[in-house]
Amino acid sequence: MPLSPSRQPCGRVSNLNQFTRKMISFLYLGVIIVIFIAGIVIFSWLLLLGAIVGAVLFLLAWIRDRFSEEGKKNSKKIGSPG
Repeated sequence: MPLSPSRQPCGRVSNLNQFTRKMISFLYLGVIIVIFIAGIVIFSWLLLLGAIVGAVLFLLAWIRDRFSEEGKKNSKKIGSPG
């Protein structure tokens, strides 16, 4: 039994619902891409920060070993007596 003209859905409403259903997948894809790019940016900053902290700690340990008295006692040069 066909619907009477007053009961049929309006063409604009059905087109709008169809359009929003199609757009939701694109919106999800856009959000996922933005989150992925933000994650890469945050990871790169953490990697850079870790490299800087590691370099500073390495330099501090190297300076401490280089100029400490214990380091000079334990290091022997090749060909030196003793």
